Amino acid sequence: MLIGILCISAASLLFGLIPSVNKYVLLSGTHSECIIFFAHGMVAMGAAFLTLLGKKSIRVPIKQAAKLLFLGAVGMGATSFFINRAAETIPVGIVTTLHFLYPTIVSLVMVLIFHQKLSFLNTVSMVLSIGGMLFITNINPGEAWNQLGILAALCSSCTYAFYIICNDRGGINSLPLSVKLFYSALGSSAVFGLLSLRNGSVQLPHSTAALLALILGSGLGSLVAFYFITAGIQRVGATTAAFTNMLEPVASVIFSTIYFHDVLTPGTALGMCMILLSIFFIAVDRAKQR
Repeated sequence: MLIGILCISAASLLFGLIPSVNKYVLLSGTHSECIIFFAHGMVAMGAAFLTLLGKKSIRVPIKQAAKLLFLGAVGMGATSFFINRAAETIPVGIVTTLHFLYPTIVSLVMVLIFHQKLSFLNTVSMVLSIGGMLFITNINPGEAWNQLGILAALCSSCTYAFYIICNDRGGINSLPLSVKLFYSALGSSAVFGLLSLRNGSVQLPHSTAALLALILGSGLGSLVAFYFITAGIQRVGATTAAFTNMLEPVASVIFSTIYFHDVLTPGTALGMCMILLSIFFIAVDRAKQR
């Protein structure tokens, strides 16, 4: 279990840094859907290399391949797309808060559909995680928000919950990690590659620095992050993985404080502590069930 939590923690740290890298590439003139196309395409190539390096077959039954392609298009690609679209119309703090409703969605789906027991510690973790995100993002209740932006952010939480649950209960756990990641990333890259072609937005960054950021940060970073989180889900299950992955906003806050010299307010610090406490409770709950 410890190895699974460490895998997801590492993935969360990377997922917390990748949006800053993507923003840098975006400012260089590369469109959002094109970034997803290139980044997830590099993830697919990296996963194929790992598969060949491990002397495993990349061939899978057509049904499993179709499931994985769809899972990647929805869980990886659509999640990134919805987050980017939401951030264009509503504050990033609101996007983050609504997106990180997905651990609660995962938990409820596991209870209602897969009949997983909803324990007291699990319930406390859900409350702490939502409260922690509200403190971190410092939402102003009186502010008017764009309804389409709200809808896009909520969709991102649903698509990512779908990705985590399918990796745990989708009938594809018998496949090697690198094979699963290859087909998932290929599905996402193909969809957003076609979208970029339709919009005429296929272009690499103009500067060398932005190109390196796309390759090393968006591409290689996503490969390692998705590999670790998929490995973690296999070891600890969807619910524990979802809550542990909430280290992502904590990592983003720490990175912004150190690199961009953002002010760490008492409310933000309290929110971070609440999220860390929710992760601790869910880990304890998981350990009790073993």
